[in-house]
Amino acid sequence: MNVMNKPRKDEPAALFKTLADPTRLRLLNLLACGETCVCELTDTLRVVQPKVSRHLRYLKRAGLVEARRNGKWTHYRWTQHGDPLVRHVLIGLRDWMAKDNQLKGERRRRRKVCCRVSRNKPRKDEPAALFKTLADPTRLRLLNLLACGETCVCELTDTLRVVQPKVSRHLRYLKRAGLVEARRNGKWTHYRWTQHGDPLVRHVLIGLRDWMAKDNQLKGERRRRRKVCCRVSRRKPRKMKNK
Repeated sequence: MNVMNKPRKDEPAALFKTLADPTRLRLLNLLACGETCVCELTDTLRVVQPKVSRHLRYLKRAGLVEARRNGKWTHYRWTQHGDPLVRHVLIGLRDWMAKDNQLKGERRRRRKVCCRVSRNKPRKDEPAALFKTLADPTRLRLLNLLACGETCVCELTDTLRVVQPKVSRHLRYLKRAGLVEARRNGKWTHYRWTQHGDPLVRHVLIGLRDWMAKDNQLKGERRRRRKVCCRVSRRKPRKMKNK
């Protein structure tokens, strides 16, 4: 294809081509009510999640919607800072949507779906979600090693003799629950106990530290961690100094 014939991202033709799909207009209709999660959009429209996500990517690329990540959930809403053309198009769409009976029905269904989904979703700050994260022996063993200080993923895998994908998955759960923090250093990721957790998290970690100090198996894993850390630090290549 000739490059001269390709529509630019900011051309009106590209914007209107994005809007020329009925499913995208239905998605914009639901997002006109406010910020909405992808799972709520799929349940309301009764469309499979990959299709909804694909259409949302087109709308985002055209500058019509914005996305916000919250844990494993992605929430979308109408753009708040669109260019003048986008703003006027959205105003016109809002007026048209307010009068369309089919779209009104879908907005009513969205409200019911939102209520149902919100009841099923555990809140991030719920104690049940925190304790569910801690109800796994591997995660407790990881917290035991991180109690010694900031530790690289490679050192955790060598100490626990567990494959790296499994360790990384459990660390993501711990991070999502606010129990650990991550720091990237080149290709290495280092984890440590959170320094600014909420009061419940802080008290739970204090209680865990006292329990871990008395458990013989966990003591042995902490001793093995110190040996592994020394061995891994010798194995890691040092950066060459510029002459």
